[in-house]
Amino acid sequence: MVFTKTLSNILLILYYMLDHPLYFAKIGFYKMDPAFLSRLDWWADFMWFAGNILDIMGQVVELHNIQREIQTAKGSEQFS
Repeated sequence: MVFTKTLSNILLILYYMLDHPLYFAKIGFYKMDPAFLSRLDWWADFMWFAGNILDIMGQVVELHNIQREIQTAKGSEQFS
């Protein structure tokens, strides 16, 4: 689970690093080759999507672990 969260954070950092040049190019701060801009946009979108998918997977696993702990706690209370 730590690996999933770490990888998600790395991908989202990469997304922000790729998204800022896109923003500056779109507002006209500097010019970029349209083909390169298109590839950069695709990679930024991919990093955002993959980071969020990994984040959701980590959250689901964490919720599953919490639910299992609650069920274990309820089961041990019945035998007390």
